[in-house]
Amino acid sequence: MHFTASTIAALVAFAAPTLGSKINIMNWCSQDVTAWSSHNGDCNSGPNGICSGHPGGSPFVIPANHHSIGIDLVSDGAGSSIKMQFGNGDSNNPLQYEYTIAGGNMFWDLSAINSAGPNDPFYKENVKVTPTGKGVGSGSCSAVKCPANQVCGDAYNQPDEVKTRACPADTGDMWVDLCMPTQSFKRNARDFNFNGSV
Repeated sequence: MHFTASTIAALVAFAAPTLGSKINIMNWCSQDVTAWSSHNGDCNSGPNGICSGHPGGSPFVIPANHHSIGIDLVSDGAGSSIKMQFGNGDSNNPLQYEYTIAGGNMFWDLSAINSAGPNDPFYKENVKVTPTGKGVGSGSCSAVKCPANQVCGDAYNQPDEVKTRACPADTGDMWVDLCMPTQSFKRNARDFNFNGSV
């Protein structure tokens, strides 16, 4: 059996060790959101691991109006990025959830460097990233909140800023809420009810 370089890269990405935890993206927006995953500087890939721009390469699609997906967190010490935007996912200005799991910690941030201010696809929306489980509330293991119509002070907007947070590696799932309703956005914790809404 013959494998191309991109196929081997996709298999390696899928073989990377995971913790069983996920980055969950909840789309409260009125339009679909697309997301790509990149690990250790590799290509942007979707749920089947095929690189963007290659035949069969398609993004994760999070349908509009209260739908979510979960993407496994990779724990091999290399950096990962989940790139999110509206539309077909081909834009160069995504909002990014970035993380590295190493040394018993998960170092993470939200980055708008490629899309700072009004160029951020979610600039007009409330965006919140919430860690769950062990370690939440200690040190920098707390929610990132980006209020609508403001440059997000909790996210990277310039490369020289220091916005990285740390949680224990086994802290549990991370939630990224896009276009989050204002009442839920103002809470410190992410509260769930029986149908997954907040």
